[in-house]
Amino acid sequence: MTFVAVGPVGAVLDDVQPKTEGKNFALGNTCLGADGNKRVLVEASATIAAATPGTEVAITEPAFTAAAGSGGFRAPDGIALVSGDQFWAREDVLGNG
Repeated sequence: MTFVAVGPVGAVLDDVQPKTEGKNFALGNTCLGADGNKRVLVEASATIAAATPGTEVAITEPAFTAAAGSGGFRAPDGIALVSGDQFWAREDVLGNG
């Protein structure tokens, strides 16, 4: 599990908020994980396949939606996502964000 070093208190960076549950933070929030990687809270706009490392995603602003594509961020490792799921997208290259 990756912990927050700088950012919203109580965020679980490796967790997914399914579309059927209440949301804890606003989309677009950012934080820095203890592993040194920036995270951005986004919502899947389509199905994102599970992969290890996480599937690379492209983030669309200002809605902060994410879909599979080249965008420099990754979905959580080994977790399949469906449209509406919220997750902390992790920067792919340390210091890139």
